[in-house]
Amino acid sequence: MEPVRETFWGISRGEQLLLYGLAALACAWLARGVARRVSRWGVGHPAVPLREFGRRLRLLVTHALVQRRIVRQPVAGVMHHLLAAGFVVLFIGTTLVAIDYDTPWQFLRGRFYLVFEVVLDLFGLGLVAGLLLALARRQAPAYVGRRAPADRRLLVLLLTIAVTGFLVEAVRLHVRQPPWAPFSPVGFVLARALAGLPVGAEAWERLYTGIWWLHAVVVLGFLAALPGTKMFHLLASTLNIFFRTLEPMGALRPVDPEAEEVGAGTGSALTWKQRLDLDACTACGRCDAVCPALAVRTPLAPMGLVQQLKAQVLDAGDAVSPLVGRAVSAEEIWACTTCGACMEQCPVLIEHVGTIVDVRRHLIAEGVVPASAQLALNRAMSQGNPLGLPRAERAAWEARAGLGLPKAQVGAPPPLLFWVGCAGAYDHRNQRTVTALARLLQAAGVEFATLGAEERCTGDFARRLGEEGLFQMLAQENIATLARYGVRRIVTACPHCYNTLQHEYRRFGGDYEVLDHARFLADLVAAGRLRPAEPLPRDVTFHDPCYLGRYNGIVEEPRRLLRRIEGLRLREMAPCRERSFCCGAGGGHMWMEIKGREGRRINHERLAHALAVHPEVVATACPFCTTMFEDAAKVRGMEGRPAVMDVAEMLEAAGAARRAPRP
Repeated sequence: MEPVRETFWGISRGEQLLLYGLAALACAWLARGVARRVSRWGVGHPAVPLREFGRRLRLLVTHALVQRRIVRQPVAGVMHHLLAAGFVVLFIGTTLVAIDYDTPWQFLRGRFYLVFEVVLDLFGLGLVAGLLLALARRQAPAYVGRRAPADRRLLVLLLTIAVTGFLVEAVRLHVRQPPWAPFSPVGFVLARALAGLPVGAEAWERLYTGIWWLHAVVVLGFLAALPGTKMFHLLASTLNIFFRTLEPMGALRPVDPEAEEVGAGTGSALTWKQRLDLDACTACGRCDAVCPALAVRTPLAPMGLVQQLKAQVLDAGDAVSPLVGRAVSAEEIWACTTCGACMEQCPVLIEHVGTIVDVRRHLIAEGVVPASAQLALNRAMSQGNPLGLPRAERAAWEARAGLGLPKAQVGAPPPLLFWVGCAGAYDHRNQRTVTALARLLQAAGVEFATLGAEERCTGDFARRLGEEGLFQMLAQENIATLARYGVRRIVTACPHCYNTLQHEYRRFGGDYEVLDHARFLADLVAAGRLRPAEPLPRDVTFHDPCYLGRYNGIVEEPRRLLRRIEGLRLREMAPCRERSFCCGAGGGHMWMEIKGREGRRINHERLAHALAVHPEVVATACPFCTTMFEDAAKVRGMEGRPAVMDVAEMLEAAGAARRAPRP
């Protein structure tokens, strides 16, 4: 049952030479297109150097091979795996055929050939199924349908390649009728279907040659045109995954605020990795589907922003024209809350937030800033906090709460520093949270100190607004203060402070062990140092703050803490955990007035998610989230219904702060 080699191609030597000539031209055109595209990545400033090769390989396996984020949607996951597997296996199979036929190295002999034929047919059938599924998805969901016409044309072209390949096989099997034909199951079934057609032997040979050349020309044409099609993402997205920034998600790239050009005002100011981000985008729309700014109909759509930048910087090759005003608008840039939902969803690991902040840096340098944001920046510059309240009053909340918290002393490093944060120090509502936390720490016998009036804003909001100079000034001032007192370990009730102190101060010499209060309290309860002894029989839903859950992966600890409270019934709202919906305060929006169409606001949208599970309490672990939920409830005329409480307040309400620590 050994196959005859001539049946692989079934064309003359002259036709074969013509084929390879065309293939050489197609490959040359492909190489030219790839080189031209790649050259546009390299014009931008350098990004982080390549390091941690093993970790990058794991990223490739997880996101390029296994496609972990794509399979979150089962239909899309099946479709992509069918397409990817079909392309890879058929490419390998075609290569082996060429080697076997045109070189002395003959692989396809005997039983191996039979397995080879079965495998190629099954994976080819999977490819057809994947393409048909992809064509069906062009109609839904809505974010896929927006660019359906171009995608449909590409999918029809690929389907033509797959179908003509099967037709070539079917006609070949019908004409030659080899004994091993059943081992090409798809071709064999099609050949049996063709058997009844009233076509002569010569006509079958001509038909075979015609379909074969149609298949070959379409394949080579697709290969030559690939750099100009969406399929170029096969290269760009793979490289983008491999070269992903390995810094924590919440650590922005520092820049020199004294540089001649700050931020990204033109395409040439983007790093090569940011340009690669643009080319890796497949316009799948998953970022749009989770974007809170788009959900309330602000001008921002993450996919649109990336595609608009790509059109100017890469497609048009325009690296010198302004980005704002041509590719994007200032309104789009300021609408971002930097919640990171787009980045968490992106299957090819595009880093939208870093690019948006770089454009903001340019706008800040040009003085194009919303008035309310500029006011907060000016206040932080003069008073060390975005509220503009006197520095001397930063510790006044302690006296009002009847607390006499110890202050850090030079020469006596505190075992733990309690970082209060601007919201906890100055905002009357959030003073209840830090008061509860302080009492819980005291009840647990935790030895700690505060900086009192010497604490300053960490600069989180300033950095995400694009004011890098102010951020670095505040960071250096805080780092110097912490160094003076020998601080190495910090706890805070603000996820924004947590993220900045933990991840961003390290670039400036501030290396600390930073603890978020939810996880720290959960550990104290688990160790028996805090005991919530009083039942709280309430229906509670927990809102995951973006900078706690999505940015830092702290999602289970707050829930573990709440479950230790007797009688509490935890109900999950959707979306939650790492895919939580933003409260609307991040990225400097706590100090800006950003509305969507018809006056829609992000915090109102998130409150609606919470109300859908009918809670008596909305629990959270962020002062910004607390404020945004309460403001939304007030606007709806339902203040206090449901109650909004920090997890520290809930633990205190359960009597934990009144319990003596376990001996």
